[in-house]
Amino acid sequence: MKIVQINTLDHAGGAAKVAYRLKEGLKRKGHGSSMMVGRNYGNDQDTKQIASSKYIQTAFSIFSSLISLPDLIYVNTFRIKYKKQILNADIVNLHNLHGGYFNLLALPQLSKTRPVVYTLHDMWALTGHCAHSFSCDKWQTGCGKCPDLKIYPRLWYDNTHWLWNLKRKTYNKSDLTIIAPSKWLKEKVEKSILKDKDIHLIYNGIDHQIFRPMNKRDARKKLNLPHDKTILMFSAHYGIKNYWKGGDYLLRALKEIKRENIVFLNIGSSEKNPRDIPESIEWISVPYIQDEQRMAEYYAASDLFLYPSLADNCPLVVLESMAAGTPVIAFRTGGIPELITNMKNGYIAEYKSVSDFLTGINLFIDNEELRNRASINARETIEKHFTLEKMVDLYQELYNSLLIKKSIYDKK
Repeated sequence: MKIVQINTLDHAGGAAKVAYRLKEGLKRKGHGSSMMVGRNYGNDQDTKQIASSKYIQTAFSIFSSLISLPDLIYVNTFRIKYKKQILNADIVNLHNLHGGYFNLLALPQLSKTRPVVYTLHDMWALTGHCAHSFSCDKWQTGCGKCPDLKIYPRLWYDNTHWLWNLKRKTYNKSDLTIIAPSKWLKEKVEKSILKDKDIHLIYNGIDHQIFRPMNKRDARKKLNLPHDKTILMFSAHYGIKNYWKGGDYLLRALKEIKRENIVFLNIGSSEKNPRDIPESIEWISVPYIQDEQRMAEYYAASDLFLYPSLADNCPLVVLESMAAGTPVIAFRTGGIPELITNMKNGYIAEYKSVSDFLTGINLFIDNEELRNRASINARETIEKHFTLEKMVDLYQELYNSLLIKKSIYDKK
C-alpha cells in the first residue's frame, strides 16, 4: 500500500509524533509511506510541506484567526488532491486539521478520490471551535453562545454555531472513516456530528524499545541528577506554565509537599523556581527535548511522573513514562483512566482535587514496595496494549479492509 499522513506539524506535539511514528512504522513494514504537513521543521525526505512558505502560512493563520474564520482562507487545500503524494496514495490518513493550514471545505472532493481516514487527537472536529469542550456539551446540539472563546483555537467573536453547522454539512458530503485513540473520545464521536461515520478505536502506541526501564542510578549520573533524592517529573510544552496540562494544580500540590530531598523536573521550559515553592524542593527546568532517547533517560531517572492534565485523549507522555517503568500520578480525565489502573500501575486522583493528587504522590513516595510493583505493572501494560507495533498493525488492518471495500465497490 501507499499511505500518506497529513498533519499540522511533522514533529512537535502528540498528534505529530503519532502521525510521524505511524509513517515510519508502515515504512518498516514495506509500505510506501509519506507525510504532508502545514509546517515542516525536520529534514525527512518523505515529509513535504503543503504550502511553499512557512511565513505566508503563518500570516494566513493570524489573519484567519483575527476574522474568526479559522483555516477557511487556505485555497491551497483545494489543490492538494493534485499533489504527487496524494495522486500516488492508496489511503489518505488525516490527523489534526486545525492549526492554520487546512481548509475543511476541501474534504468532500478529497474523500471522493480515495479512502480517507481521519484520526482525531482532540475534540476540535466535533465542536464549533474548541479543541476540548471541558464541561460544555453544546457541541452535541449546535454550539452558539460559547462559554469560552479563549480556548484553543481562539475566536475573537462568537460564530461557533455557524462553524459547527459548516462542519456538519461538510462531513455529510464526505466519505470518512474515523479513528478515536480512546474510548472516551470514541463515545463523544458517537454523540456528535460524526456519529453516522464508520468509527474505530485504535489506541496510540509508543516505541517500547526506546522508552524502557534503565538503571536509575546510571540514568541520573548521565543526566547529572542527584542520586539520593526523590525525583518528581512533569513534561509539557511550556512546562509548568501549560494550563491544559494542569500546571496551576501541580504548583498548588508542590507547595503542599512537606518533606525533604525532593527534586522537581520541569521538562519543556526554562521556568525558574517560583518563589513560593518550598526551599526543600530542588527545582530543575529543562527546555523542550526533541531527542527521544534523551527523554527516555529522564523518565527512567525519575521516581514518579506527575500529570494533572485537565483535558487529554491518549497522552503519549503517560505511555512513555509507563514504558520506562515510572508510575504516573494523574487526574481522572479524558482517556487517561483507560491507561492507568488506580493503585496497580499508577494513581488516578479525582478531577481537579489537589488533596487527592497529593495523596497519590505521598502514598507512592512513602511505599517503595507499591512503587516498585506499579513500575513492573506499568511496563507490562505497555507491552500488552500500547506498543507502536500494535498500533501500526491495527492501522494496517483497517487500511486493508478499506481497500478491499473500495475494490468491491469499483467492480460493481
